Amino acid sequence: MPRQPDPIAPRPDPQPPARARRTIRTLLATVVVLACALGGALAVPHAAAAAEIGPGYQQAGKPLNHLGGYRTPNGTIAYCIEAGLPSPVGGATTDRGVRDRINGLGPVKMQRLGVVLARHGATTDNRTAAAVAMTVWSIADAKRYAAAGGDSRALRRAPESQRARIAALAKKFRAEAAAYTPVTPRAELRLTIDEHDERRGFLEVELDPASASATVELEGAVFGEMDIESEAESGNDLEGPSATADNADDHTSDPASTDPATTSTTTSPRARVSDGDRLPITAIAPDDAESWSVSASSDDITVTGIPSSSVRVFATPRAQTLVAAAPPTTAVASATAADARDRRVPLLSTLAQPTAVAGSTVRDVATLAGVPVAGLRLTFAGYLQPADATEPVCTDETVVYRSTEPAIVDSDGEFPSEDFATTADHVGTIFWIATASTADGVPLAVGACGDPAEITTIAAPPTPPAPPVETPPTPPTQTPPTPTPPTATPPTPSTPPRLPVVSG
Repeated sequence: MPRQPDPIAPRPDPQPPARARRTIRTLLATVVVLACALGGALAVPHAAAAAEIGPGYQQAGKPLNHLGGYRTPNGTIAYCIEAGLPSPVGGATTDRGVRDRINGLGPVKMQRLGVVLARHGATTDNRTAAAVAMTVWSIADAKRYAAAGGDSRALRRAPESQRARIAALAKKFRAEAAAYTPVTPRAELRLTIDEHDERRGFLEVELDPASASATVELEGAVFGEMDIESEAESGNDLEGPSATADNADDHTSDPASTDPATTSTTTSPRARVSDGDRLPITAIAPDDAESWSVSASSDDITVTGIPSSSVRVFATPRAQTLVAAAPPTTAVASATAADARDRRVPLLSTLAQPTAVAGSTVRDVATLAGVPVAGLRLTFAGYLQPADATEPVCTDETVVYRSTEPAIVDSDGEFPSEDFATTADHVGTIFWIATASTADGVPLAVGACGDPAEITTIAAPPTPPAPPVETPPTPPTQTPPTPTPPTATPPTPSTPPRLPVVSG
């Protein structure tokens, strides 16, 4: 099928002077006039915005028989793509913008043309420019270029001492263009969790090509190493910073990040990553989650500087069309990774003894529901609040009680702490924190410092009453008895004995 004329491609003057016609007929009898290199003998009037001879070589005595690039009015180095049309030098060259098709070239040839121009076209080296010109002709107008004598004919424009090197470069450039496949960025994200601590692990990143970059966002974890137990006891939020644009670049990779020992100290769920990164992560349970897992994802795996399959076109009336590399393109891909284990989070509720008197014992009681596995450890700690504290303070400096032995939890239920014997030194407010951990000590559920249900107020013991003052008893007064005179009783006269009567 004959090639359809491109609306941009210039055409030869339909009626050249008679002498010129004779000259052209003579040349065509032996060889098709080469683009730019051989057809440039037909000069056109100079214009202010004209292309100029750029890097490369000119045949001795025929300066328009050029093998190399042309410098367009805006300084771009461009190359002829049509064998058999006049040189653009001296004509009014116009920038026609970026085109994804020209002269009927298919996608494969357009891609090859774009690769050669992007990688080697913008050069100041004469040999490189000459090799690019030969490569462009062989891609964009292969049949006419070969019919006109191909490389051997074109190389006559260069000094003999440079021809072998130019030919070798052209061979290399053609091989590059033929082997090129469009770049499709790819990433492999791997989450590895410590077998002894399911809250800690690493995200490993493999990007292809290695020049790619990406932002990775974690679910159920943050980048960096956190002291989970200390953070939990202090009542700090364990979810980490929110994923916002302000912290999207918390981790910026550098050459050191490819070292497997490299660690990050950030605690954001987002990080910029590069190929070979191995970043520590800390798993964080979301609020009120009954189960959770860790995952990683990226939707901006980006490769920049990809050679375009389009070209920038410069047109000159009745002369060669020039092409230069179009701006490079960018490719974006996505990737995900997940830690398959499903971590169930037990529901922890607590209720401390509300009041007590110093000298008595107090305790906290925890209720666990949804215990994921037998053998959990439940511990308690009590923190005496400083007298001048305005916010809850649960630190090593304020702790007054810790469980001596954890309670072993195999199923849901209610679990009291050990008794805590208070003294006068504990008068004030005590905040309790209960922690349910795995057998390896990884916290699964942690109470909050200052929880209203976890407050015990210790009162001073009451002041005992003062002992009574002992008053010695008053001895009784000894009053001597008043003597009473005896009462004189006159004697009773005696009655003479009665004599018996003797009857006669």
